[in-house]
Amino acid sequence: MSYSQSSAFYLFPLDCHSGLLSETSDVADRTTDDGFYVDPSNNLDIFPGFSGNSAFTTSVYHHFVLTVAPGINSTVAYLDGSAKLSTTTTIMDITSATNTINLFLDNTLGGGQEEYSPGKIALFNVYSGVLDGSQGRNACRRSVRADHSLSTRAF
Repeated sequence: MSYSQSSAFYLFPLDCHSGLLSETSDVADRTTDDGFYVDPSNNLDIFPGFSGNSAFTTSVYHHFVLTVAPGINSTVAYLDGSAKLSTTTTIMDITSATNTINLFLDNTLGGGQEEYSPGKIALFNVYSGVLDGSQGRNACRRSVRADHSLSTRAF
């Protein structure tokens, strides 16, 4: 897969601890505090420095799409099909030597450790290319039945 442009699709109910920063994704082998977070007010964040402004309900399943286009340094986070955070940054460019994305794990070096996210992940997919909100919603519809159980249909 080419990592020049990618999208990560998540389906999970994040069980945040009120007042804490919770990391959902790390792309730097857990060596920095940078990553995709939920902030203490339940907004999506690209840490450090970029915050969304639309809180969501925890402990309820939501679908998230995080798109990264390194060539133009564009990162967009969608929540349930709507863009909630759009910024120009390289923070979420995959810099892991093994092209690894760590889910719900915080950094093991430097400051800000122990910002784990208690949650249950139902589905995680990585796509080559940048999905928009509509494509993210369609990916969710293809993989989740009306009763919220997972479909076995391929993408």
